[in-house]
Amino acid sequence: VYDEANHYWPELFDGLARKRQKLRGHANDPEPPTLIAKMCQVGGEMWLSGLPTEATYKEHFEKKNIDLQICCFGGSPTRKTSGRSKGILLPTAIQLNINMDARNMQKDVRLQLLDNIYFIAVSFLSGNHSLVHCMAGCHRGGIIGTALRAILMDQSFDAARTATNQVRYHVEIKKALAHYG
Repeated sequence: VYDEANHYWPELFDGLARKRQKLRGHANDPEPPTLIAKMCQVGGEMWLSGLPTEATYKEHFEKKNIDLQICCFGGSPTRKTSGRSKGILLPTAIQLNINMDARNMQKDVRLQLLDNIYFIAVSFLSGNHSLVHCMAGCHRGGIIGTALRAILMDQSFDAARTATNQVRYHVEIKKALAHYG
């Protein structure tokens, strides 16, 4: 397929992918976990991250005492691989899935959030810590983490997006919203 300037689209996208892979914030080299919301001084924390793996557990997750692991793709994190490491379920956490892999899922994701928001809110407001993640923590996890921040901190989505982008470099929410709706 050619565009109007007679360039191959596949070459363009392959080039963009190669360029993107050199930056942190993709599935093979995600940014470290980022605190995106904290409730008062003694309240809960919400972290945004890429796929937790055995390789990243000790350095990034072991001391955070994560109580709720919110996985933003279908299935268990143990079925996914980041680089050479397999995803893990955090040993102290309850796992919650918000499946953003399904086709035509805009309505489905909203329903999943509505079905689980009470549980997430009680956990967060009780001082528990949660981890929201996808593979890299910049698209699916970024959308869900930002939406949860907006709801739990009583902010507009735009205010929550600005706050998330201030603390986490590679959160491409506009791009992800364009793709996921």
